[in-house]
Amino acid sequence: MNIERKEIANCISGCPLGIDIPNFIGDLIDDDYPSALNTIWERNPFPGITGRICTAPCEYKCIRNQLDQPVAIKQLERYISDREFEKLDTPPWDLKKQDNKSVSIGIIGAGPAGILCAHDLLRMGYRVSIYDSLPKPGGLLAFAIPSFHLPRDILFAEIQMVEKLGAKFILNCTVGKDISLTELRKRHQAVLIAIGAHKTRHSHIPGKNLVGVFNHLDFLKAFHLNKLQFPIRKSTKAIVIGGETCDSFFVARVLKRLGAEVHILFKKPKDQYDDAQIKPAYDEQVFVRFSILPTSILGVKGKICGIRCVKVEYDNEKKPKYSHPIPIQDSEFEEDCDLLCLAETRYPDIDSLGKAAQYLKTTPQNTLQVDKDSANTNIYGVFAAGEVVSGPADVITSMAQGRKSAMSIHNFINEIKPEQVSNIESHSITLHDLTDNIEGIYHIPRNQEKLLPADERKNNFSEVVIGFDETKARNEAERCVCFRLNLRKKEEW
Repeated sequence: MNIERKEIANCISGCPLGIDIPNFIGDLIDDDYPSALNTIWERNPFPGITGRICTAPCEYKCIRNQLDQPVAIKQLERYISDREFEKLDTPPWDLKKQDNKSVSIGIIGAGPAGILCAHDLLRMGYRVSIYDSLPKPGGLLAFAIPSFHLPRDILFAEIQMVEKLGAKFILNCTVGKDISLTELRKRHQAVLIAIGAHKTRHSHIPGKNLVGVFNHLDFLKAFHLNKLQFPIRKSTKAIVIGGETCDSFFVARVLKRLGAEVHILFKKPKDQYDDAQIKPAYDEQVFVRFSILPTSILGVKGKICGIRCVKVEYDNEKKPKYSHPIPIQDSEFEEDCDLLCLAETRYPDIDSLGKAAQYLKTTPQNTLQVDKDSANTNIYGVFAAGEVVSGPADVITSMAQGRKSAMSIHNFINEIKPEQVSNIESHSITLHDLTDNIEGIYHIPRNQEKLLPADERKNNFSEVVIGFDETKARNEAERCVCFRLNLRKKEEW
């Protein structure tokens, strides 16, 4: 097998959407903000969203890691998007003139994978209809991430650009209940399933069926739909049993803003969690404790009144690490509470697709089985992408799957056989590849975002993380090694 060696900027290869990061940073330094935004938009139509919630895998690949800390690429993307926010009214994309308007594509799910796929197909000239069971598009971006982390004006303005390109949103429509997958397949030349992972695996802890016990996803959806079924007062004490992700902190910080006294209990030790998530919760007077395992939920007359727990330690020799908590002798305790939230693992609700679910092949993890190269399911003309395939994932990974599925659908419609892609050995560029004068690229501290002061975010949902101002953005951009060595264009690498 021939191995082709291809050099590419580390940060570009680290971005699942392939954004030309050196060029947009160079445009920022040149004060050419429209060009910077267009460079981002060419690969990522949602920089206001990803500039806030992306896990920034590009930064792990940043050459500056070899000196000190990576360039704050995500924050620079957000800065450019926020600065040019008014441009969202007039997206720059020209739809292709090719005669694809007679071809209709149906997408089930208006989350990250679905809307990115829709965007790409619309730019290819196809007609796209997006079906979603919720009253607004965005999926868990809209109904599980609070506005203090992802402002709704940013979220819906960027999604609206997809609508301006011609997407038709059919909301409050559950495929499998209001319309069948079979009917969609008749309406559209191809269908993408991108329903995400909206179901939770129920905990086996005794007492989980008591009134006042709920899972994190049901709570966040009910809150964003204004359908909370229990009052929250200053006298309310809520306990959140922490899971593996930031969902626990989202629930706790929402409950705190609603007036409750909130405690989060995590099974694992503190060093397993990100300080960037813990600190805002601490600042907001959420009580966070670690190495605590709940053993049962206590109730009176069918309603929760408390929880029984035990402190744990770990045998670090066992693999995977922290997978086997060991109860500490005589450490059991009980704690009163009025509400209990279980942050449980999410997984796709394949059965929500109705009768079609029995014909779709699934994996042991209850995700849809697809061809890894084409995103095809086992049903002709039906594709799948996002968390319904991968299980819980970060937003940028789901978007990248949406892009891949758009190209697969395009190939399917046009009976194009995908080109055989040779295996590429990724060559991570080092500073020594670029210059012998490493001393000339001196250490420059990474610029840090500020947080809204804790007393200014009490009882409101104002955005907590304050983006860079112009001075910080420029200073951070100038940390880029490409700028320091006068290398911008990809062909110069």
